[in-house]
Amino acid sequence: MGIYLIPVPFIVVLIVFYKIYRDRNDLKKIAVIQPLITCLSMVVCILSFFTTGFDLTYTGLVMLGLALSIVADIIFIDVKDPKKLAIALGLFLLIYIAYCSAIAVKQGFLAVNLYIFPILVLVTAFPLAYIWKGLGSLKIPVLFYVLVLCFFISLAVSTFFGLKFAVVQSVLITAAACMFLIGDLELAVSNFAKPMPLYIGPITYATSQLLMALSTCYFTH
Repeated sequence: MGIYLIPVPFIVVLIVFYKIYRDRNDLKKIAVIQPLITCLSMVVCILSFFTTGFDLTYTGLVMLGLALSIVADIIFIDVKDPKKLAIALGLFLLIYIAYCSAIAVKQGFLAVNLYIFPILVLVTAFPLAYIWKGLGSLKIPVLFYVLVLCFFISLAVSTFFGLKFAVVQSVLITAAACMFLIGDLELAVSNFAKPMPLYIGPITYATSQLLMALSTCYFTH
């Protein structure tokens, strides 16, 4: 077993407790657990230094995304706080740009991105239209945010078609990107259209960070 897997069981347990405390809206415990999960994901990245195919640039950019996530974790403890929503939006935009950069620097842009990206934009147009009226002054920032997230997912899927990532990495990165989208959609609907409990968002967010961290551990060359 690779040493980079050592933090994983602890992260999984923390994700379970994170979901429990989100359901209870226990912000004090969330303020500790949420950034702790992300910090442990960074430890996974650090332990990837000991793998045979370690890639400094890719890992560094993923760690940048995780570091920004820790800032977001600290600021955006209450996901229902409208005053901090714009700040969180900006931070997560930077996080997705960091992850996009990690993939693009390693692999470049493939022709398949020209097909995947428009499909994703079309798919996300429907939930975006559903929340559009409730966005108010955030319409343009959210639209840009969605486009960047779609680009991130298209880059993630494109790793299956290139030669720079192992299949397990492509699965991890694509799953992470899709989980980010699912969690963001749930949060957007809850905040801008129909208030509701966050059933899966807390799990998908924390898990996606772990998957991105694990993707640094499986380079073979």
